[in-house]
Amino acid sequence: MGFFAAVAGVITVSGCGLGTPSEELRYRLTVEVDTPEGLKTGSSVIAIRGVKNPDWVTPEARGTRASFQGEAAAVDLPGGKTLFALLETGSGLSDAAEYPWFAFADRLKDSPDWLESIRRMRGWKGEVAAITGTEQLREDNQIKQVPVLPKLVQFKDIRDPKSVERVDTANLAAIFGAGVSLRRITVEVTDDAVTTGLERRLGWLRQMESHNFEKDGSFSAKYPRDLIGLRTL
Repeated sequence: MGFFAAVAGVITVSGCGLGTPSEELRYRLTVEVDTPEGLKTGSSVIAIRGVKNPDWVTPEARGTRASFQGEAAAVDLPGGKTLFALLETGSGLSDAAEYPWFAFADRLKDSPDWLESIRRMRGWKGEVAAITGTEQLREDNQIKQVPVLPKLVQFKDIRDPKSVERVDTANLAAIFGAGVSLRRITVEVTDDAVTTGLERRLGWLRQMESHNFEKDGSFSAKYPRDLIGLRTL
């Protein structure tokens, strides 16, 4: 989804293009992991933008468009391993543009629309809330409720993108060892700069980003789909 050059802070944009209303917000996504060596954390600042299309566009184009910019949060864990929280949920049904709504859901229940929600959240700078809740996933002709938490992954060999593997949010110990568990994943409204530099951890990232889509727009079969959500520029 990526969309815009980073702005200097959390700001309100009164118009876009032909007077199209838009709002922007930055938040810090933080992952907290309990380990035998104590609490380990990692975070990433993400920017989101909502744009309300004008009423004169075609009916299918009306409503609010959402986009975001940022990269996965990385947590360094004992044994030299790293946990990454991606920019889409484990089900793939939602993404980083929606994480703040999952975290502040109770306080946004009466918000009339998406842009008003962003305006409200900007006033909550410094406040922290945990991502909670579930969403419906249809699988094997059945509908089940799954957590809306970000997809978690790690690499058996961080030099090889094809070594990526999913991490169960409820069972980090299966991969990282006894005593390692997810405490929570939080959202904090901020005006800090959008996080960059993930390619310093993942040396192959830029090359993948330049070759990860086919001509028809689909994600390249050259790479595992669990890499989707590492970064959106």
